[in-house]
Amino acid sequence: ALDLGPGGETVTVRPGSMDFPPVRVTTEKKTHRYEVTEYIPNPLIPELQHRLAASGRDLDRLSSRASGLRSDIACLKDDDGRRHLLKNQLGGVERKLSRSRRDQSSLRNELSYAPATIPKTRTERLPYLLLHHQRNAAWTIGFALEDNTQASITARYSENDTSIEGARPELGLHSRSASLRSDQEVTQELTREAAKRLARKLVALLVERRVDALRREAERLSQNDQPDAAREARVTAAVLRAAIDAKGSRKALDAER
Repeated sequence: ALDLGPGGETVTVRPGSMDFPPVRVTTEKKTHRYEVTEYIPNPLIPELQHRLAASGRDLDRLSSRASGLRSDIACLKDDDGRRHLLKNQLGGVERKLSRSRRDQSSLRNELSYAPATIPKTRTERLPYLLLHHQRNAAWTIGFALEDNTQASITARYSENDTSIEGARPELGLHSRSASLRSDQEVTQELTREAAKRLARKLVALLVERRVDALRREAERLSQNDQPDAAREARVTAAVLRAAIDAKGSRKALDAER
């Protein structure tokens, strides 16, 4: 029993058992994306090798052509008109031969510096489970006033957290554990919440009872031709009502103006 003090009344409180259901866990399938770098054969090397082989064949063809022209020129007399023509052709071939040698040298140089492998990055997906932890608790407290008015309040507690199943820190998916309050901490929270709710409920009931008594008194005074006293009782009831119903109290006060 709870004694509300001098002039008050005794309230009988009947606290029930605190309800601690098991933590509810639901799972959600998720995917973690991460990048993987691997080394693959350099695709430029076969291309360079192909170009180098083609350059070698071109160089052989030009060298053979230049040798043939030189042989033909050597067989002709100085005053032979064809000799001048062949020399011009030989000059053109030798220029091409020179460019071909430079190209081949450049290709050899590029091939010598080309790395055997190059990095290639790809995106991989790692499936994992995201676990949702939900904890609920409740405490219902019943109570009775001296006039046998019965009522109850329920304090509730709820919290959520998540954890990861299938963590791979080396791939960037770090582990995570759920952090929920202990039974003792939840009990303390429920106790605080229940105390606040019980106080509000008691105040509301006691105010409502007093308001009803003032309204009955106002009705009696009105029937006894005491309008001023009746109005005072109604205004007092409206002011008290503001503690639990501000909107209803304003309407009642507006009606008395």
